[in-house]
Amino acid sequence: MTALAGIVVTMVGGSSPAYAGFVGVALAFVFGFAVRPDLLTNGQAWLKFIRSVGLISAQLVVIVGAVGIVIGVLNLTGVGLRFASLLSGLAEDQMILSLILMAVACLLLGMGMPTVPAYLIIVLVMGPSLQKLGVPIVHTHMFVLYFGVLSAITPPVALAAFAAAPIAGSSPMPTALEASRLALPGFVIPFAFVYQPALLLGTGFHWTESLQAILFVLLATILISRACYPRRGKSYMVPVGLGLALALIFFGPIVSWIAAIAGIGVMYFDRLDLTNNHQTT
Repeated sequence: MTALAGIVVTMVGGSSPAYAGFVGVALAFVFGFAVRPDLLTNGQAWLKFIRSVGLISAQLVVIVGAVGIVIGVLNLTGVGLRFASLLSGLAEDQMILSLILMAVACLLLGMGMPTVPAYLIIVLVMGPSLQKLGVPIVHTHMFVLYFGVLSAITPPVALAAFAAAPIAGSSPMPTALEASRLALPGFVIPFAFVYQPALLLGTGFHWTESLQAILFVLLATILISRACYPRRGKSYMVPVGLGLALALIFFGPIVSWIAAIAGIGVMYFDRLDLTNNHQTT
């Protein structure tokens, strides 16, 4: 946690990502050996450390090199801009189709490009079409930014998962799939920015509308998370949870309030059932 806090503080202070990474490694080194000073004189531990670092670094160098080739091809050929323009033409004047195509474009371009260039391409090409449909500019930018970041864990590229897999000692693709499963609520929240616009504070909505939107999205996030990891014998929570979550976000306030009450009821009875099972065992 100290190393992570050091990285965040360093980057917020305006330093480069490379320097922030160096600070994080230095803090991890210092505090790690402060907890386990006996490892300083353990030759076997140092050999194991050097070997594991070498193997992980070699894998990361190959992955980053391959991604660099993809990024170079996209930048030189202008495929990203052409792809975004094509999707913008397909969407036309349909809100949900425009959002889905924009999400797909963000994920695909984000797999082969850094977040910032992918974000700029999508916003510049597809952003005006959403604004014509009445989506505020701030909400459009947040929608694109979210999916641009989520592309780091989306298969098949999933650069963050490929970087994390050697550290965790797992395979890259199962790691990416599990990361996507854990982050499934994050794939829905950008749509909430559009269909529950009061969710973004400071955008001109009354505080009661913002509280209502926060409640709906919070319940939807909980229901999606429970649907992703249902308890044994509770597989019905998958369609029920996902259905109620969609009703909370994509429909009007009346339907959303009904779904909220139903969702709270489902979670209450599920919790009650779990408590009874613990008492009987």
